[in-house]
Amino acid sequence: CFPSRIIHSLFILDGFNHLLSICQYLGYPFLISTAYCWETCIPHAELVVIRHTTRIMIITTGRTKCRDLIPYLPRLERQFQDMANKQGEFPIFSERQLKKAWSKYPLADANNQAAVLVPLVEFQNAANDNDIHLVFTKRSSNLRSHSSEISFPGGGREPQDENVIATALRETQEELLPSPLATMDWAVVGTCTPIPSLHGKAVTAVLGVYRPLLQCSAINEVFPGDSQEVEKVFSVSISALLEGETMQSKSSRMGAGIGAPAYQTEGEDVIWGLTAFLLRPLLHDVLKPTFLSKKE
Repeated sequence: CFPSRIIHSLFILDGFNHLLSICQYLGYPFLISTAYCWETCIPHAELVVIRHTTRIMIITTGRTKCRDLIPYLPRLERQFQDMANKQGEFPIFSERQLKKAWSKYPLADANNQAAVLVPLVEFQNAANDNDIHLVFTKRSSNLRSHSSEISFPGGGREPQDENVIATALRETQEELLPSPLATMDWAVVGTCTPIPSLHGKAVTAVLGVYRPLLQCSAINEVFPGDSQEVEKVFSVSISALLEGETMQSKSSRMGAGIGAPAYQTEGEDVIWGLTAFLLRPLLHDVLKPTFLSKKE
């Protein structure tokens, strides 16, 4: 790979011709393609893709930093698999809880499936080597279903989706609406056991890690969100979620008197309902042991 300092200077200097001459001088075999036309890329320094043999590098203005290896990914995958069941899925509920949930909210149709991505991103932060956040959306107030609620990106499975992972990634791209600075480069860690929604859908959570290291101050600089579906895209750190967690003892999808998790975020937004039920076991059994155990 080219050092990032050289890559960034290519945008500052002589543009495309200089890029070609530098590549030729360094002896790199290359093919160049762009997600947007070159005339758009160079003036705004948005995105160029260089394919060097079998490696692809995304060149940006410095808002994202691509890496071939995510240092914590093997540790995260091991923790996920250690907690997985015999089917290789992470159990959101105990067997007893899951049975009760399905009896209360039976599947309306075997094909009525949905998936959400539980997206992990890492911000470059000199004060914290593991500044890991989860990404959420606040749904548009104009939507007929679950308007203005906080959720993970996701939606119903469509015929073209090969599996629920494909559903989660497709819906994430549609909802987050990545800017030209972003690539949809997710490392999928694993899937969770499907749980029922209030509307009789089998919802599968997919844990994924965004490969590029974010060098921006807010997630919406990279993922602004589709205004037709999403009011805003925001992120919350793992430690902040743990600190803001509360348990409300009330009637819930799991039955009367069962604690219902909720998470207070900045402002008045509260993560609750299905999103909170998906979040809590992943937060405590996978993310906390992976990222925060050494700090306790």
